Amino acid sequence: MLKRDGMYYLMWCIYDTRNGCYDNRTYVFASETIDGFEGLAPITMLEGHAPEFVIDGDDTYILSVFYPENGINAAKIEWK
Repeated sequence: MLKRDGMYYLMWCIYDTRNGCYDNRTYVFASETIDGFEGLAPITMLEGHAPEFVIDGDDTYILSVFYPENGINAAKIEWK
């Protein structure tokens, strides 16, 4: 979960066996309250697994697992 500009963003890594034991689909939900996610539709889908976020000043980066090479991807997030 990430809080930015008064909004909470919840990342949910899907696992529905459609893509085997690893799935790179992460759905993002947004809510004005920390307990307001029930019944909401995702606002986007990220191609990444088990994302973590790093904030460096005004910049936000996403880190995610890179399978099958067992590495980590990093990318800067552009907020719109």
